[in-house]
Amino acid sequence: MEKYSLDGVNGNAYSIMASVAAMMKAEGKSKKEIDEYLAEAKSQDYNNLIVVSLNVVEELNSKYRNGHDEEDYSEDYYEED
Repeated sequence: MEKYSLDGVNGNAYSIMASVAAMMKAEGKSKKEIDEYLAEAKSQDYNNLIVVSLNVVEELNSKYRNGHDEEDYSEDYYEED
């Protein structure tokens, strides 16, 4: 089950951007990161906005897969002695 989704979000571009920005804020993303998302989302057409937004939602959800945060798996854990 995904924590974040665009299901149920009004298809209006501003609604989508506001929803994704709120998700990012809830995950502790900085104002700079949110502003970068908004700039990229608005940089082209509506299809680009959807692709960029879905990619951000996917990235936010990735840390919740398998019940672990990505930070739980440091590269040091996999290094051989």
